Amino acid sequence: MAEVVVPPEAAALIEVLNSRHLGPRPDLLSDPDRATRMLTRAGLGPPDTRLEPESLAALRTARDALNDVLDDTLDEPSHEHAWGTIDQVAAGVGLTLRLAAGPTARLRPAADLGSGETVLAEFLIRLHQAITSGSLRRLRRCANPVCDIAFYDGTRSRTQRWHSYARCGNRCNVAAYRSRARPH
Repeated sequence: MAEVVVPPEAAALIEVLNSRHLGPRPDLLSDPDRATRMLTRAGLGPPDTRLEPESLAALRTARDALNDVLDDTLDEPSHEHAWGTIDQVAAGVGLTLRLAAGPTARLRPAADLGSGETVLAEFLIRLHQAITSGSLRRLRRCANPVCDIAFYDGTRSRTQRWHSYARCGNRCNVAAYRSRARPH
């Protein structure tokens, strides 16, 4: 089976999406040091990035809203509310549009931003890139409710349900089989 190539903007978003409290691991955006390490891995900030509490709170808000966007069980008004929340976070961040000769345009953090706002701007830029490239439509959350991590669906049909069949898919299928096989 061919290795799935995850676009860089999707990889950065997955890293942020999976920073929430999962199983025994705490929320990585609740502590500035953990947040710095995670944001460096995601390519959203240098290793010496220091985030103010307000910036961490805004990033958590945007992350949680994006997780709601990926939730297939939510209705349309809930998805609209999630996008509205992301828009509110974006309204407080300075982004600059850079244009060049030819068909190129790039978003950049405004020059006068602090490190926390720059990280937020980089997150929003990756989200914009994922939307325009179509990779956002391939982001999923694992169908195993115990796992629930975000992943990139690299299948042609875009129907992958588990981040790992061996880890989550098989467990869910065996549990479903045993549930059906039990006498009632």
